[in-house]
Amino acid sequence: MSNRIQDGNYQYSEFETLESSIIRQRNCYERKTILWLKNEENKAKSYEYTYFTPIMTIMNGVVANLNAVIKFNPGKKDRPKMIKLEFGKDCKDLSVSPSTLPIKEDEIPIPITITCSGEFDKEQVLLVKADEKECGKIRILPNGKQHQKEIKVVTIKVRTRLNKNRGSKLGNISTGGPDLFVNTLKQALITVPEGVESIEELDCTDDEFTNAYKKPIQTKKAKYA
Repeated sequence: MSNRIQDGNYQYSEFETLESSIIRQRNCYERKTILWLKNEENKAKSYEYTYFTPIMTIMNGVVANLNAVIKFNPGKKDRPKMIKLEFGKDCKDLSVSPSTLPIKEDEIPIPITITCSGEFDKEQVLLVKADEKECGKIRILPNGKQHQKEIKVVTIKVRTRLNKNRGSKLGNISTGGPDLFVNTLKQALITVPEGVESIEELDCTDDEFTNAYKKPIQTKKAKYA
């Protein structure tokens, strides 16, 4: 939500985050309590000692670059001999690199790459195993055609003149912006098969438009529900 002021600039109001919405979203995830992360300072903040199983999507032909962070229980001296990443035997359309992670005491993120080479109709799981014992995983949602949605996208450069003393202004499409937008949509399994169309200019400098949109607009604080 935004408030427009007389000089043509915008003043944005704050969004209020609803605790009920956060709780509802957390409940969508599988989770495990990690007791050794719980202490007197965070005992009222369960999310600080809870492992939420990540959920992701990936399209055919896409390479996802992620970071793995490993934490060890400081109260135990023993460390696993090997930490490995693996998909199920029936998973032929996904691969991960590297397949093993170094055993390190620091929590520096370790880059990993997941590559998708096909479409699948069933949920896949990337397992993280410490000496063959599951210690984490990533759920990967189906990416088959029936799970995808096609849309059309048009970019428009709009010319406005909200202040006659300053003349008109023409909006710009950021270099690489349409490609970034299309690639981002793939995370939601949304495709733009016809590509992004472009309209070079939409002239909105007439007085009717100017008078309608240069007036202050009163808005209420927006809420995420």
